[in-house]
Amino acid sequence: MSPTRRSKKRRMPSPASFVPDGPQPNSTVKEDTMSISPDLANTAGTINSEFLVSGMTCSHCVSSVTEELSTIATVENVVVELNVGGASKVTVSSSAALDPEAVHAAIDEAGYELVDAAS
Repeated sequence: MSPTRRSKKRRMPSPASFVPDGPQPNSTVKEDTMSISPDLANTAGTINSEFLVSGMTCSHCVSSVTEELSTIATVENVVVELNVGGASKVTVSSSAALDPEAVHAAIDEAGYELVDAAS
């Protein structure tokens, strides 16, 4: 009897466990217990605005939203609490009040939908 070869199955990471290579500027991802968090210190004069965004399912989605929101001139930091299957809470720290149209345009450009300002 000849020995049978068993093929090795490659385990693919789930989308929720994927974190892109390299640093993610100005971003924090909170997905259950997963986090990427550079400096989150709230400095004097910083304004925190919260928004609800639908359609995000993974860390790539978070990166896209973070990248687009970071193009707004006064944005200093973006924190996303990913809620797969629901609206994700996005907190934007900025040095001045954010233009709601600029936020809407940035989220739309990333390919997601602004649900509402979070309370």
